[in-house]
Amino acid sequence: MNVKTGTFLGSASAMYLGFGFIPDKLTLRSNAAGLARFTWTRNGSKVAASAGGTSSPGDGNTDVALTMLTGFRPYAGGAILATESALYLVPLTERADLDKNWATNATLWTMDTQANGTGHFDAVPDTTYVGVGSKVVIGKKTNIEDNWQGFVTAQSTNWTGANNVTLSPDAPSAGYVKFMGNMYDMVNCPVGVPMMEGVYVCASCLGAVVYEFEAVQY
Repeated sequence: MNVKTGTFLGSASAMYLGFGFIPDKLTLRSNAAGLARFTWTRNGSKVAASAGGTSSPGDGNTDVALTMLTGFRPYAGGAILATESALYLVPLTERADLDKNWATNATLWTMDTQANGTGHFDAVPDTTYVGVGSKVVIGKKTNIEDNWQGFVTAQSTNWTGANNVTLSPDAPSAGYVKFMGNMYDMVNCPVGVPMMEGVYVCASCLGAVVYEFEAVQY
């Protein structure tokens, strides 16, 4: 079984999601309130009227069947791009130049309000890659070998002001920043490298917001 989970930044245009396999089931959910959740299965594609999957509206209305022209369809991969495109995405692990530590000058974390997990860093990380969704590894000051791992779940104004950064639950009260990763799990396909197989998503299913996905091949 192959399973890929994570997040990516959507677009108002059609996108190609290269998982390295064509999933038997794909679930896509927007992290923005009120937007639809989508489910696509290879078995469902046997029927033209619902070959593109199913849309479950965020407003609670009846689910909508999608065709291949309004929803999802298998993508065999193989496209070789001359320039990077945010419409052709592959797993972050395929990009060693992006899958690395982007903490830069941020070396210390301080919790300001333990009750809601808000605090700040001593410097600004590389915000081209670090943001909401980024993995963070902090070495606790009480024992620098005892690492905490979590995610940036919210950020406002700046990274160094009190209570401007929220980390996922149980973040330490203080510690040394060891790692701050890319905020998305799917990133642009490298130039000159064949695009991985996966799924094509029609523009009508997307917006310029963050999506969570789960792709499964049985």
